[in-house]
Amino acid sequence: MRLSVAMCTYNGEQYIWEQLMSIRNQTLQVDEIIICDDCSKDDTVEIIENLICQYNLPIQLHINTWNHGYRRNFEQAICRCSGDIIFLSDQDDIWLPTKVETIISYFNSNPDKEFVFTNAVLVNTAGIPSYNQTLFDVLGLDKKTLDLFDKGYALEMLSVYCRVTGATCALRASAMPYCIPLSNIVAHDEMIAMTSAFRNKIAYINQCLIKYRQHGKQTIGLRMAIRHPGEKWEYTSNIMMWHDALIEKNDENAHGHLHFIYRRFWTLRSSWALLRIIRMYLSGWYKKYYTNAEAVFWWDVRTVFFRMKRKIKFIG
Repeated sequence: MRLSVAMCTYNGEQYIWEQLMSIRNQTLQVDEIIICDDCSKDDTVEIIENLICQYNLPIQLHINTWNHGYRRNFEQAICRCSGDIIFLSDQDDIWLPTKVETIISYFNSNPDKEFVFTNAVLVNTAGIPSYNQTLFDVLGLDKKTLDLFDKGYALEMLSVYCRVTGATCALRASAMPYCIPLSNIVAHDEMIAMTSAFRNKIAYINQCLIKYRQHGKQTIGLRMAIRHPGEKWEYTSNIMMWHDALIEKNDENAHGHLHFIYRRFWTLRSSWALLRIIRMYLSGWYKKYYTNAEAVFWWDVRTVFFRMKRKIKFIG
């Protein structure tokens, strides 16, 4: 099994050395590290070239002649990989020593899965853990949410709010035809995660396998995970348009199901939510898209009462 790393760089001189050394120090070595530099104006490229000479790292460095942006840059990095398994990597994180070995062990034990994401330790600019939460904690991937994920609700979890961070991800090469070319609407990690969720090929490992660095120069980072309700609505609408094209591309008979997921999501957050979901249930929408329709309906009822109770408590 050949292992590849797809990495994009842009003005990453401050952290790139530490990241590449953490990949070099893995208990299971990768076969190639594909780096696409998006016209860095600092010493990123020089640092990478020095590492290649000093440590004979299996790096293939490609320097763009013009700025592609992070989506297109990641797309070309992924497409240049020749491995059976492709690890996505940011330029500013730190891989823990057993990351590659742990993920490959999971893929070997679960041949039906094509995409996996993991938990991470949150660290500051110096690479020191300075938060009391893990990445999963911040993204709301608590035990209840992960239980739903395990029960087959990955599509629901990801459609209304993507909880996947690309820096923790790895995918089989067989997943590439379903996600390339990448969308201009959503991030590369979200698109790959969603295409895998459509086909029930996605999984998670609840272990911290990287140090996920938080700093002001990040292109994405955790600040993108927390959105104002109005911004979230606009973002979700854009994803919805992209999903329509995605379903058609993959020839999936899931168009109505996906629309109903969004309808449930916003109904539960609307005025008169209880009456609306009862009407949806009596109209047969739940039974049309869920084999366990009654259980899903009562789950939504409990959610409404929980939100009402929390709102009353807040007002009081």
